[in-house]
Amino acid sequence: MTEQAPDEYDWITGPASVSLDGKATLEVPESHSYLDKPNTQRSILNSDGKPNGNEIGSLTSNSEFGSWYVVFEYVKTGHIHDDDQNLSAEELLSSYIRGTEEDNRELDPEYRTYITGWEIEPTYDSTKHQLVYSLGFKNADQQAMVNYNVKLLTREGYITAILVTDTANFQQSRQVFEETVLNQLSINAGYTYEEYNASTDKKHPP
Repeated sequence: MTEQAPDEYDWITGPASVSLDGKATLEVPESHSYLDKPNTQRSILNSDGKPNGNEIGSLTSNSEFGSWYVVFEYVKTGHIHDDDQNLSAEELLSSYIRGTEEDNRELDPEYRTYITGWEIEPTYDSTKHQLVYSLGFKNADQQAMVNYNVKLLTREGYITAILVTDTANFQQSRQVFEETVLNQLSINAGYTYEEYNASTDKKHPP
């Protein structure tokens, strides 16, 4: 068995059904490629990024309609009730800016990013148990980019699907992302929001 080179990955090319670390299932469409948890974290490291440890997979579009990628994360916070979604957009934005500044201190200048503000302020959909918001940022080349975040509440935390694309193609990429990713993503049995058991499951601290 030959040893895999550091910059080689075990791509899964669609159409295929893949597991997001056992927490959810994603139907990967044609012209898209998927990396599992260890391959995703290794690819971030090889791009001089800093994995946060929550990554459980990633998806790359190779279609003629433009290139973009999605990173999936899972955080086990304890169960978050719909009533807890009284978010301060200002506090959340400040938190992202602080975290980005801390990350930048450990990165070479050509890999740093700078948050420019909200593209879409946080909104919560109680029927889908989804929190949606979008951050604008610039890379070291001053290219305008967007991080479009969709947090899906689960039994004991949340899964986040983060779409990364350039600002110029954001609306088109967002539409394709919602059709080919969000509509093809299902939370596995045992992890769904509705399966929360107050007698056995921990709640997220208020």
